[in-house]
Amino acid sequence: MFENLVNWIPLAILVVVWIVFMRSNPQKMTLEYLKRNNELMEESIKVTERIASALEKIEQKQTR
Repeated sequence: MFENLVNWIPLAILVVVWIVFMRSNPQKMTLEYLKRNNELMEESIKVTERIASALEKIEQKQTR
């Protein structure tokens, strides 16, 4: 009997974890993730534009 109980403990833990995750609001988590991802993309675009403008300035100085 004790062996059967020990064998079912990992499954019970997985079920509890699954229930906890399902009870949380996945749409809210997805929306927060998308907002954060959008912020990171905008920051990346700004950095890329700054790098491109710096390279253009360097290229203009070298061609003179």
